Amino acid sequence: LMRPLAALPIGVSAVVWFVVNVVCTGHSAWILSRLLAPPGLTAAFLAMTLLLALPYTLENIFLGQLHAVILYLMVLSFAAIRRHRGPIVGAAGVAVATAIKLLPAIFGVYFLIRREWRAFASFVLLLAVTTVAVPAMFLGRRTAFALLGEFYQLQVGPYLSGESTQHAIYVRTAVRKTPHDQDLGADRHPARRALPG
Repeated sequence: LMRPLAALPIGVSAVVWFVVNVVCTGHSAWILSRLLAPPGLTAAFLAMTLLLALPYTLENIFLGQLHAVILYLMVLSFAAIRRHRGPIVGAAGVAVATAIKLLPAIFGVYFLIRREWRAFASFVLLLAVTTVAVPAMFLGRRTAFALLGEFYQLQVGPYLSGESTQHAIYVRTAVRKTPHDQDLGADRHPARRALPG
């Protein structure tokens, strides 16, 4: 996802990503306000939402993480479900968000609890497409499956076994002062290129 930004000069990519974060956060708040606000209080609800979310919003924007994009995808799915726009549209945002970060997969369980079988099937299918089919198409099957196996070994396995805090990758990503491989300058910094993963 960050590859197109990495092709730009670091200053330009930072500005573009800042704008993306602001737009995703602002439009998410606007959609939620229109869906959830009492009649006649949409503007007040929007202002309250943005005010309450300000610490999270600013931290996310300045750290340049993917949370605003994930939030946006989840809100789009939520809005599609509320407006009865069909199971595939309702599951699409959840599936793509889960492909980016595993936590939104909990909404797959939500589909099961609600017995939204078509939405759950759409979620599983779209998740398979985004996490397996697309990487295999662009990277080749052998490379894609090797990377997925490494991802499971480094990220999923330790969390499922309860050993995540003992894993080297946890130490590297949990402490904010250590160099991360998730930011826009990761490919440019020699020390970061040397980090595993």
